Amino acid sequence: MEAPIVRKAAAEDEPFLREMLYHSLFVPEGEKPFSRTILQDPAVSKYEIYRGMGANRGYRLYRADP
Repeated sequence: MEAPIVRKAAAEDEPFLREMLYHSLFVPEGEKPFSRTILQDPAVSKYEIYRGMGANRGYRLYRADP
């Protein structure tokens, strides 16, 4: 396996980060998952920390091989 790649996060990472935020929401066993509209709720959307950070978005680590 190749070494992971580290690069600065970019605007094109926002959909991935939003998806990870959605999947991080706790849903008790046996309950229906939240509608994706929950991401628009201010109580949840405040955790989209990459918004408005400009070039200071952090880093993303990923594997080169699929």
